[in-house]
Amino acid sequence: MPKQNKKRLFIAMPFDVKEGALDHNKPTERTKIDFNAVWQKMIKPAIPKSFLSRRANELRKPGIIDKQYIEWLVHADVVLADLTFGNANVYYELGMRHALAKRGTVLIAQHGSKPPFDVRNQYIVHYDHSNAATLLDFHAELKAAITNAAEHDSDSPVHVYVPELQVGIYDVGESPADRIEILKRENSELEKLLLRYENEAQNNRYLNKIEQSFARATDLDDVSDLVTLYFQIINESSVSLAVLEKLGKSLQEIDMLDKAVETFKKGLELNQGDFYLLRELGFTYRLKGAEHYHEAEKYFEAAVGINAKDPELQGMIGGKLKREEKYEEARERYLIAYRLNSKNLYAVITMAAISVILDQMKDAKKYYGEVLALCEGLIANGKETYWTYLNVGEAHVALGNAKLASEAYDKALKTRPKPPVNHVQSALDQLELFAKKGFQLDLSNEILDSLLRPFAATS
Repeated sequence: MPKQNKKRLFIAMPFDVKEGALDHNKPTERTKIDFNAVWQKMIKPAIPKSFLSRRANELRKPGIIDKQYIEWLVHADVVLADLTFGNANVYYELGMRHALAKRGTVLIAQHGSKPPFDVRNQYIVHYDHSNAATLLDFHAELKAAITNAAEHDSDSPVHVYVPELQVGIYDVGESPADRIEILKRENSELEKLLLRYENEAQNNRYLNKIEQSFARATDLDDVSDLVTLYFQIINESSVSLAVLEKLGKSLQEIDMLDKAVETFKKGLELNQGDFYLLRELGFTYRLKGAEHYHEAEKYFEAAVGINAKDPELQGMIGGKLKREEKYEEARERYLIAYRLNSKNLYAVITMAAISVILDQMKDAKKYYGEVLALCEGLIANGKETYWTYLNVGEAHVALGNAKLASEAYDKALKTRPKPPVNHVQSALDQLELFAKKGFQLDLSNEILDSLLRPFAATS
């Protein structure tokens, strides 16, 4: 490269007429731009006279990347990168610049562009190729950005966060071709890292949307957002297990059991040995009714093979056995759960309920007393939920405290977002079982008729 006193400006941008999406989340909304016109009319006039400029396509020879191109890209005082349409060559050149040089980078893009999140928080000068009224302002902003970039100490995010990084362009005995191969491999790794970060960001967006949509489904009885998310996620190739687990549980909670099954099964395609997915699939099939109990048992057994010491799993198995009226076997499972964790509210409430069914009233009162103590602790610490109050209500029914039982159920049903209907149905089933056994018959029927049945019917 000839010696000269001017500073050097390398321009990484598309050339000729290109068509693409400004927003990578909206690939069908496409725009056509003449980048040669952008270069000649918008960028070139804004370049300070103290700079000598070269576009990448002027230096890059077809099929090869030569030494002159690399020297300009790495050693230029400023590199200007046009991020419009997410051009692969531009991002390749920007990645090399950030990795190999500490300073001197200016990012530009067509107005309306939404680049990937990795660069979105960096300063980008926007132009509008279709709005001449903005041209002078763009020229002034770009000129200032180029001048500032040439004087800035460090604007490469790589060197900002790894300040001790030292880059030797060529090691002793290393040819430019060897170095280029190394850079290509490094660029490939950077692209993989970028893809991973993009996937993580997308999964975090899905988790937030599921939470919001579930709240809308339970509080406003509007499942449309959650159903839309289901169809998006079930066809997504790079979705995470955490997203599938959360979506499946949300669908299960609002009684969309077939969709919950499909979601959990998609998760098992990613990890066949995921304990949570196996457990929740078993529970979902249990919720689907007696004709699906054989499928529930299959998944429960697989989950037990992974972690037999999970109290909730043992309780879920006990729940299936209870509904099959295998009460002694159900009690054995509930007792396992209780012994695994006597402070687990689910384990204690199930022991209390099965004790009533088996006419073990002394044990029932003991366990319901423990239920109240656990719930009072949650309430005192501000950790109560609708399910806390459903348990308090059941305990007070069992102990014959009519007023306290009604107050607790009323609080549970007035919680926002509203409690999922299948949880209220479980509470309703338990009081109906009390009534069937003749246990606290009048109180159980009173609460069933005044609170639980009307709520379940309208939800």
